[in-house]
Amino acid sequence: MKTPKLLGEVEHRAGRQLNMLLSAARKQYDRFMHSAEKVSDKAAQRRYVRAAEQTIDSAEKIIAQLRKRIAAAQKSLIGGTTKKKRKVKSKVKQATKRAVKKTARKAMGRKKGR
Repeated sequence: MKTPKLLGEVEHRAGRQLNMLLSAARKQYDRFMHSAEKVSDKAAQRRYVRAAEQTIDSAEKIIAQLRKRIAAAQKSLIGGTTKKKRKVKSKVKQATKRAVKKTARKAMGRKKGR
């Protein structure tokens, strides 16, 4: 079992990574919006706004991927459900069945030939 101190450090690292991601997205957004204010052309302003939207979308995609990873990690820590093992037929049984079928086919073929 993890100690509370270790859990605190892990949570701190995860929070720091999330903060870095959000601050990078925020800085990129601010750069685009600041540049858009300086440009007088409306089409250029729309391009900057679209770029800022794409920055936010990419950050959302990264967060969604992180959520999936966290959910998978939680599931593995809980133990999850184990799959039922399939019954495997013995090789001897399979071989005898094949041999019986083969001889039956041969016998049917001989009868037709006579």
